[in-house]
Amino acid sequence: MSIAVTSLPGCSEGKQSFGSNREKPNLLFIMTDQQRSDALSIAGNTVLETLNLDRLAKQGAYFKNAYSPCAVCCPARSSVLTGHTVENTHMRTNGLAYYPKEKGLMAMPTFDEILTDEGYHCEYYGKWHSLSSHTDIYKNPVQASKNGNSVFDHGGQKFVWLDSIRDKEPIRPLKPGEFYDNMSERPYRTNSIDRHHGKTPDELKALSIRVTQSDQHGELLIGPENTLTAYQAKQTIAAIERLKDKPFSITCSFHFPHSPMLPVEPYHSMYPAKDMTPPVSIDDDMSNSPYEATNGRKRLLEYRDKEKIKYMISNYYGLVKEIDDWMGEMLSTLDRCGLRDNTLVIYVSDHGEMLGSHGMREKNVFYEESAHIPLLMRFPRRIKRNTTVDGYVSMIEMMIPYSVDSEVINALYDLNTDPHEMKNLIGKNPDRHRYAGKTEELRASLLEWLKKNRSSHYEGVKKRKLI
Repeated sequence: MSIAVTSLPGCSEGKQSFGSNREKPNLLFIMTDQQRSDALSIAGNTVLETLNLDRLAKQGAYFKNAYSPCAVCCPARSSVLTGHTVENTHMRTNGLAYYPKEKGLMAMPTFDEILTDEGYHCEYYGKWHSLSSHTDIYKNPVQASKNGNSVFDHGGQKFVWLDSIRDKEPIRPLKPGEFYDNMSERPYRTNSIDRHHGKTPDELKALSIRVTQSDQHGELLIGPENTLTAYQAKQTIAAIERLKDKPFSITCSFHFPHSPMLPVEPYHSMYPAKDMTPPVSIDDDMSNSPYEATNGRKRLLEYRDKEKIKYMISNYYGLVKEIDDWMGEMLSTLDRCGLRDNTLVIYVSDHGEMLGSHGMREKNVFYEESAHIPLLMRFPRRIKRNTTVDGYVSMIEMMIPYSVDSEVINALYDLNTDPHEMKNLIGKNPDRHRYAGKTEELRASLLEWLKKNRSSHYEGVKKRKLI
């Protein structure tokens, strides 16, 4: 078969052909959920220490400018699974994940379906959030929870995890200042950015207030060995050990640092809120931004509060640090099993997190914090150590065909002089005509890509008035 390795400086040829099972390289694919590009110390973060991810990057390639094809979970994940754009997969929203009624979705195979046809043993652990009809090829030892939920159904992985901690972390009554976490169903202690901080569960019940994952911030009160991150990492480690003598593709799809942002100790205290710095753009008035009211920005004022946002940053960094620690364990497992040299390791996230930038939470927008993601690869003897790729790539470029999804809105930012994207050069800017040349240059590049990929949006983009 041919395994496509993204062309990068220092790589051997872009395609390697492997015949017998002994010659076939393994794939360890790690995907986090909602990790922004600067949530890495190798990216210049001077607070968050990601020593194991930095080590992975230095032993292979670090992509400085990798972007999500769509800053929404299901569309992004469907693209990375297939190597096709959202327009071609038709997986436009999260509501199309799992078992939708709509037809014509993800008609192309996933990379693991292709690898299965070539004799690979494929297993997948963690969040799926794509079309479940593509999961029949996975040979996970545990396929469903005790109550019958498939691990590839909505919430299925959660129920299998809860089965594993039922006796280790028995549910106890709440104490003052605590709520039950939506994920673990165990108590957590709120902090000031939690939407319901200072209230009681009885008050919320009386008001018929529904608590969502994104509302929950604080400290999860279970042991570090029993977290969802620990469970997903342990499953992956066990799979590596079990499959060390056959060609494998193993995916570990971590739920975090997505909400609920509830790190356990020692991660909860690792980055004290008082030491965190609010984002520069938290005070952006967004008067010339297409995202002025996105993500409930005008309603969720806590994400525009400089003191409260420090707690969110603290929690977020703790969740990333926990993943980094488990990455170290997974990489050590490859070494211990003698698999390091013949295993391509890819680390990526589906999209980023606003984390208070522009006074917003979550993703769904094409600001840097939401769309710019980490991408690291290690493949000894095929990717040179300490390779840094400065060029712009999409995470779907990890699989042929190469493509990037884009959308055209009335926004243009100069990241050289305005790295926090607070000055839209077009839109309602009275001097927008000064930037007509650059706008048309970028439009031409987009049109070239749309034409090459036979996009139905070509004519619309060509005719659209930008200035």
